[in-house]
Amino acid sequence: MSSRESADYYWKPRFKTISPGAMSSVYYRHESLFVYGLFWPGHFSHFLYDGMLPLYSTMRRFNGTASSWLLRQAEYVGENRRDQAVWEMEAILPHGRELVLSDFEVASKFQVLPPKRAPICFDRAVVGLGSQCGLNYCAKNTPTEIYQAYSDQIQGHYWPTPETWESHLRSRAESEKERTHHASENPATSAAPNILPSPTNCLQSARYYGFNHKNSGLDSISHDEPLARHGIADPDNTTDREEDSYRPVVAIIERRGTRSVLNPNTVISAIVQSRNFRLKVLSYDHGCGIPETAYLMRDVHILISPHGNALGGSLWMPSLPRHPFPVIISIDSTKYYESWFQWTTTAMGQRFLLHQCGPATSYHPAPQEINPKVCPLYRDLDLARTSLAKVGLVLNKTTETEDLQMLTDAEYPLELLERYHDETSRVNQFLSEYWKNLSRYADPARLLMLLEQIRAENKQERDRRRVTTTQTTYLQICSESRCCGPQCEGIMSRNVVGELRAYDQKLESEEWGQYYRNEEQEAFGRSGEVLHSWTA
Repeated sequence: MSSRESADYYWKPRFKTISPGAMSSVYYRHESLFVYGLFWPGHFSHFLYDGMLPLYSTMRRFNGTASSWLLRQAEYVGENRRDQAVWEMEAILPHGRELVLSDFEVASKFQVLPPKRAPICFDRAVVGLGSQCGLNYCAKNTPTEIYQAYSDQIQGHYWPTPETWESHLRSRAESEKERTHHASENPATSAAPNILPSPTNCLQSARYYGFNHKNSGLDSISHDEPLARHGIADPDNTTDREEDSYRPVVAIIERRGTRSVLNPNTVISAIVQSRNFRLKVLSYDHGCGIPETAYLMRDVHILISPHGNALGGSLWMPSLPRHPFPVIISIDSTKYYESWFQWTTTAMGQRFLLHQCGPATSYHPAPQEINPKVCPLYRDLDLARTSLAKVGLVLNKTTETEDLQMLTDAEYPLELLERYHDETSRVNQFLSEYWKNLSRYADPARLLMLLEQIRAENKQERDRRRVTTTQTTYLQICSESRCCGPQCEGIMSRNVVGELRAYDQKLESEEWGQYYRNEEQEAFGRSGEVLHSWTA
């Protein structure tokens, strides 16, 4: 599987002699079998970037077909549930199936258990994924072209025409109706009907601002996608053009519970009132599937979300040659941010930026432009107690209230570490867990300034493309410190210009993993320049 070494799974086939009399009961499939493992399959982004994309890349390399079969031999974290939405794989294997070895892994009609009394024979088997992904824990990189090819295949399967998309929506609604009925009839073995994942509700919960007219404001909110865009793959270049203005589509992902943005309405108001953007407000809490996530992202130029699963949907954002480089903005605090999606976005040629909104500390002062009134310290003692239990840190009963305040303060708890000197590791684990999941503020004014800067850059690039055939390359914007967030030099050195880069890879089977010569990349290497991080 494509995963960290601690999750690696080693497997080899066992040989078994079958008596001639038993051969009549053997099932024959004259197709290829791809044997692989999944790292954290219940997590959308891990399933996608550590599983689905490396698998798709392996199938492309070894000439898999629409009728190939899969054998999921191993899982690192088994948290599948029946009918979970992320298992749609019919777009790449409409005539194939996936063999799984446990009942709980049968999450959709695509997964089947092997027959108990007879083997299945295939023409050949391809074992493993080659430890390839955009993350640094993989030995090799998935080629950039694979991301686009998979994205195109999903879009080509679900909405080549508006009629096809409508057919998918009807099928989805019928399926959800059946699942709800089954859950109500079998309460002992099913989730409650009101908490079943509902991709239909995921689409219906979206809110649209400013799509109908450039002068529309907050009162123009709609819960329905504009008719001119419905089921259209690239509406900005076909059915819903804006010739005289450039108003990028911005999407904000609203999270409930942990990592939520505390002032979402002020952020929404600032963007809408500027009248320079069209805005989608989305929620994935209902359980979006792959087709619904891809559909919602297909026309989004700028994606804004707290760090988390939702950022993985950037795979389907429109890109070159008809659109500027996609921009992903992760809303984080100065106390915690992660680089996970910096790895995936740089492998795809996307820009990844951070928006941090306090708090300031003596050892990590916030940038001068951060307004402490807009970005105050926020505490969540219930979350703190949950985090304590998770990491196994037990506070002294006599000083528990004081200790909890110190742990959730902006300053690093040096005094507490002296008191709990034998628990230093657990204290640091708590700080990481707590600040990662704590809700956070966003600064509407500063975020809008960043959006206006991106809009100006994209408009300039769009206008330039209208008078010349040359395009700005991803390497160029990286060299201008515009493609990645802080501490990103190592990420770009691997994914953009290094020996393991995702770009310029040969896709022919016999030359897979070799690179085409790239004069721009070679010239950049000879210049001795360093790819620097983006800073606000």
